[in-house]
Amino acid sequence: MEHNHYSLRICWTPDMLSLLKRKFATTLNDDLVGMLGVSLRTMLRKARELGLEKDPDWLKSVWDERRFWANCASRAKGHPGCFKKGHIPHNKRITP
Repeated sequence: MEHNHYSLRICWTPDMLSLLKRKFATTLNDDLVGMLGVSLRTMLRKARELGLEKDPDWLKSVWDERRFWANCASRAKGHPGCFKKGHIPHNKRITP
C-alpha cells in the first residue's frame, strides 16, 4: 500500500491477481474481499478493469438459494406469501 496524502493506493501482487481471476466468477464478493484484504469497491474496480464477470449459472443458484431462505423466513414469521387466494391487485381490478 502506498499513501499519497489523500488515500491508500493498493499494490496488487501477482498472487492477489491470480486469486481474483480464479475465484471471482464463483465466489461471493464478501468472501473474496476477506481473502484479498481489500475493500469491496477496490476489488470490484480491479475485477471490472480485468474484464471479470460472475458465472450466470452460479449467480442464478445463489439467487435461488437466497430467495428460498427469504421465503422460509417469511413463512416462519406468519406471512404465507404476497397474495391471498382471490386477491386481485389494485392495478388489475376491472372497473365498470
